[in-house]
Amino acid sequence: MNRQSPKKVAEQARRRELVEALQRAGLWECQIGQVFARIPTESMQHEWRHKFAAAAAACMGEPTGIHERRKRSAVGSLTTLANLMPACTPCNQWVEAEPEAAHAVGLVVRPGDHEWFLCGKGRNE
Repeated sequence: MNRQSPKKVAEQARRRELVEALQRAGLWECQIGQVFARIPTESMQHEWRHKFAAAAAACMGEPTGIHERRKRSAVGSLTTLANLMPACTPCNQWVEAEPEAAHAVGLVVRPGDHEWFLCGKGRNE
């Protein structure tokens, strides 16, 4: 049997509380789709314009989970709002399939980005 450490159990509880708070505050909608809607695609090169237009059209609006801008494998926080975005499945899949385009509009955070440390785990996590 795979048991979670008490620290991991507490982290998952904080994450559930955060999701519930977002839902109560009326902020439970696909935030990735909102990013797509704000992108001025008319000034983009054709390849990226097509990618963002297709992604925006696929957005379901209702989140099915949370997208982590700084991945867990890169020690991204599971409980820091700067790292978390409610997302529908098509939008989250698009981010995973198009990492360069997603990074260009801030949906992915990498080492050297100004938000890298904001999206990481702090010493208390």
